[in-house]
Amino acid sequence: MGKNYLIVVLLLIGLDCWSQNLDILPPTITSVSVLGNNQVKINWKKSTTPGVTGYILYRFNNDELNPSYLSIAEDISATSIEYIDINASPDLHAESYKMAAYIGEASNYSLSGDPSSTIFLKEIVFDTCSNQAVLNWTSYEGWSKVQYYTIYRNDEDLKEYDTDLSYSDTTVQLGTGYTYYIKANGGIGATSISNQRTITFTGYQKPDADRFFIYQMTNDGNEARFQVKADIRAELKGYALRLSTNKDGAYELLEMNTDVSSENLSFSHVHNQIPYFYKIAALDPCDSIAGETQRVKPLQLTYQMQDYNLTLNWESSFVDAANEECEVYVSVDNSGFEPKGNQRTFTLNELGTENSERFCFQVQATDGSGNTSLSNEICVTRTPVVDIPNAFTPNGDGKNDYFGPFWKAGDNEISYIKDITVTDFELFVYDRYGNVVFYTDESYKKWGGEINGKNVSEGAYVYYYTYATSTGKTYKGSGSINVVYP
Repeated sequence: MGKNYLIVVLLLIGLDCWSQNLDILPPTITSVSVLGNNQVKINWKKSTTPGVTGYILYRFNNDELNPSYLSIAEDISATSIEYIDINASPDLHAESYKMAAYIGEASNYSLSGDPSSTIFLKEIVFDTCSNQAVLNWTSYEGWSKVQYYTIYRNDEDLKEYDTDLSYSDTTVQLGTGYTYYIKANGGIGATSISNQRTITFTGYQKPDADRFFIYQMTNDGNEARFQVKADIRAELKGYALRLSTNKDGAYELLEMNTDVSSENLSFSHVHNQIPYFYKIAALDPCDSIAGETQRVKPLQLTYQMQDYNLTLNWESSFVDAANEECEVYVSVDNSGFEPKGNQRTFTLNELGTENSERFCFQVQATDGSGNTSLSNEICVTRTPVVDIPNAFTPNGDGKNDYFGPFWKAGDNEISYIKDITVTDFELFVYDRYGNVVFYTDESYKKWGGEINGKNVSEGAYVYYYTYATSTGKTYKGSGSINVVYP
């Protein structure tokens, strides 16, 4: 029984061998080209064997488990010179074909000819940083030699290339759609066209200006701190704090923050009261600036004060804003800050009480979008203003006859120590030899230029004084007073 099976198998093998007629020559494939819509056009030269009645077309099966050539058409007319394969997949991989000829029945067929393969243009790689499209493709198989490849973009001849299988298009523009394909040129005038690749090149997503801005800034006098709203949708490498001494000048890189997943970022810089301008730059993976915040300048609050009159000075903080509102805040003797509008001038005697000593000021700027900038805090101490003349004339004419801190002449009160309530007081006056010529611990007692009932000589006399205010704080001072007899 086993011998019978062996005989049948041998007969079948023998019949299969007999079906391949070595005297029949196959047609010669001249080109295979991709038409689009996953169709491939195969062209060939007819078999030179007389009496050929038809052709068989094979396509390579890319199945990893069973890679082989399988027939896809067995009844192609002997008069035909082309065939369109509508079931191919040239957009996924290169398609390879063979052909055979037969006489009479298809079972009496020739050996298959040499394979020919389509050009497979692979997925195009866009190098965003260099702004170029990189094309790679498989070689055309079927001719003895490919003379050169031609790269087409939007049906225009972009480049006649050599036999390399890659090309970089450096003339692309972002946001523009392109369709590429490759044509192989053979020495016999034949051509083969690859599959097409259509692509629109886009750069890295940039931050939206409405989502990327400095929303809070504080200044402690020597250091500025910035709170930044970040657009986490943007494709970025990081953020950079930049500064310049000129609003429209070049900005220097100060600090990098590579946290691209947070919506809120923090930066700081010790400026030592140098009036810098700042902005935050968003950097894409190519280290190019993809976006910038508004330009800002920390609020640096300064002042001038004469007697008890104080003037505040500051410059605009949101330098790019169409409008900016400022609010001044005042604290008296550490009592907490209270708003005072946009007022720039103050009289300390009108703030707090007559015994208030410490006055602190801050300014907050707000732009039209609600972003805020808080200035440094400045504090001044109200010390009594001591306004002592440098001479008096004790000649009894009723004009400038006395020297003393507080005294009355009729209904007029004369005070060298102004706008303060004095409690304890001492005044010493010395002559040039160091002798005490006048002393008092009574604030309203005055010296009339006498000692022991006699007028002192003209000249300079040195004085020293001490006094305390109602807050308990003690002050000291000294100077010289000239006695003049007109």
